[in-house]
Amino acid sequence: MIHKNKIQFFSTIFDFFLKVVFAFRRNRVLYISVISSFFLVVSITYMDMREYALFSEFSLDDFKVGKVANRDIVANKDIEYVDEKATNEKRNEKRKTIGAIFDKNEVLDERAYKNYEAFTQDLFQIKESSKNIDEFVVNMQQRYPNKFDIQNLENLYRNPALYNVIALSLSIYKRILETGILDVKKEILDEYDTTDATIIYFYDDKTEYRYIDFASLVFLHTIEDYANIDVESYIKGVLVGYPSSYSVIPAIIIPFINANVIYNKLETEKKVKEELEKVPNVMLKISKGEKIIEKDFVIKEEDYNKLKEYKSTDSLVNIRLFLGYVIYIASCFALAIFLLSEKIIGEVVEVKYLLLLLLASISVYIELILLSRVDFISSDFSLISFLPCVFFSILFYVLKSKRMAIVSSMILSFSCLIASRFNLPISIFAFFSSISGVAFTHITGKRLDLIKTACILAVIQPLIALSCLIIFPNIISNAIFVLLATSLNGFLSGIFLLGFLPIIEVILNTPTTFRLIEISDLNSPLMKKMLVTVSGTYTHSMMVATLAENACSAIGANALLARVGAYYHDIGKMQMGEYFIENQHDGINKHDGIPPRLSATVLRSHVQKSVEKARSMHLPQSVIDIIAEHHGNGLIAYFYNKAKELGEAVDPIDFSYPGQKPQTKESAVVMLSDMVEAGARSLSKHSVPSLTKFINNAFKSKIESGQLDDCGLTFKDMTTIKNTFIDILTGYYHSRIKYPNQKDEEDEKTETNKT
Repeated sequence: MIHKNKIQFFSTIFDFFLKVVFAFRRNRVLYISVISSFFLVVSITYMDMREYALFSEFSLDDFKVGKVANRDIVANKDIEYVDEKATNEKRNEKRKTIGAIFDKNEVLDERAYKNYEAFTQDLFQIKESSKNIDEFVVNMQQRYPNKFDIQNLENLYRNPALYNVIALSLSIYKRILETGILDVKKEILDEYDTTDATIIYFYDDKTEYRYIDFASLVFLHTIEDYANIDVESYIKGVLVGYPSSYSVIPAIIIPFINANVIYNKLETEKKVKEELEKVPNVMLKISKGEKIIEKDFVIKEEDYNKLKEYKSTDSLVNIRLFLGYVIYIASCFALAIFLLSEKIIGEVVEVKYLLLLLLASISVYIELILLSRVDFISSDFSLISFLPCVFFSILFYVLKSKRMAIVSSMILSFSCLIASRFNLPISIFAFFSSISGVAFTHITGKRLDLIKTACILAVIQPLIALSCLIIFPNIISNAIFVLLATSLNGFLSGIFLLGFLPIIEVILNTPTTFRLIEISDLNSPLMKKMLVTVSGTYTHSMMVATLAENACSAIGANALLARVGAYYHDIGKMQMGEYFIENQHDGINKHDGIPPRLSATVLRSHVQKSVEKARSMHLPQSVIDIIAEHHGNGLIAYFYNKAKELGEAVDPIDFSYPGQKPQTKESAVVMLSDMVEAGARSLSKHSVPSLTKFINNAFKSKIESGQLDDCGLTFKDMTTIKNTFIDILTGYYHSRIKYPNQKDEEDEKTETNKT
């Protein structure tokens, strides 16, 4: 049982996933636009909350040091930040108290001492083996090239106290090695404390850190002076005789001295880093409500640094508040999707209208964001003077329907609410002004109707603004400006709509009342050509239009759309008009000489030709749909039965119209009008009973064949349509009293036979 439930669960998830995928494929543009718009709005909201970039409250370029500030900048929250300059100064001071680290390898010192000791032994041996001073000099230079000059070697050879000199040099050499010889650039030492030095002593089996007096070290470039001083102090303290003999000691020591205290850059920088990290940052604080920049005062460097930190810090964004905004935006998108569903609107809203509403909402949102940054707007409520919400609401009413306009008013007010940072008066004004625009717009087919609406809005909008000012008395200081501006806004909304509507109608190919009236002009070249070339079809179309218009008006459908659809439903017959019965006036039927299948093909083709012609004329899609659906996929019964009588193997599909069943009430009414008008012509009597019986049978046949299953007509609508058809056709075919001396063709034939 559990296993079965798991399978059912995963099956449900998979089915839902498939539905989402197929829905995305069908409306890819819409879904991508909605998702992109959501992230766009969220991004703009984030940037607005940060007061940064395009939506920034200020630009740093406007507040250079030394300039006079043209406005106040006040902190909107407490901000704590690091004073980089003070912190760096504090760390530089600390750096000067840190001593450098050096390395001293005792193993190398011991090896150097042994080398010097070996030199002294060589010196004695070479002197003893040399016969004279010249030979001594040559042998020493060969053994130690470039170490000594000739004068020093000659002094060594002649020195009467050579043994004592060598012994003393060994002692001094060892003492110098123990003291330490340093060879480092002055620029490096200037960065550190030179009172103490840390020296790492390396032995064979251990490492030892010692802190010594830096002054006790000997620099390599002063080693000669140090050696002379050491010799002199030794002579003065110990020796009495031969003092000049010991002056040669520095000359024999210095060639064997190298720096043995080496600057350890890696350890020094590591120590400096550790010590500087212990130095605490110098913190500064900007309190909420503090004036960072004061208007009409010269901007100081300290003020500019504060402003720079205030602008760049991430703490400007309250994450909790931002997440709340994101949830609200997502909820608005979800609510908009629900409000625009077929259950609420009552019909499927085309993608082009959804995209237009999406564009309108984002435009209003961005407009409010930008206008809230403009200096001359004294208060947030003044923004209502520039809101285009009523313009968009009336636009959707004219383009689509009143329900669509009301839903768009709600969605636009949601957009205003978040863009104004939940300023309730702005959102209230946006909603009620939009609803008022829809309520007071009455389209009768004249563009002057929009001028009337503009004049009404010029009065209504200030009244709505005034009511907001009364309910929220502290929202504005300049009430006169707002009342006048909202009045102008209402009037211009109607004027702009009048100007932009023809362009939008063409771009969206929308069947507005104005557009339908324009294309229903019977003086158009197409209608004149139809009257001349296929007069029977023209007359038939006019009668179908009359029936459809009155029937739609009676059931509450779009009567104008039905009339226009009826005008154009048979324009494809203009190419082969003689093959249609209403255009055959000479008694010759073109179908008598051709097979039934070919006749059916000719009849079927006029639907596709009508659709192609309508598309080439860029007629609205709803008109094209009426043309494509006015025969549905019904059977051409006459030629189908005729083909069967001839014994042909027939398929009903070959004798059926290629369209689909009517999807709207207007399409269904045009279909019924077309069928009734054509059938009524074939009746021998046009009395009310005969017309009623014929219409009932005709409606019954369409219902039984399923042609009216998808159009939404109710039984009540069907009854109303029948009565309307009967009334019109009865009036059209009413009997007349014969005038005196009026004789018809039958009467003349009777009299001739009698004579």
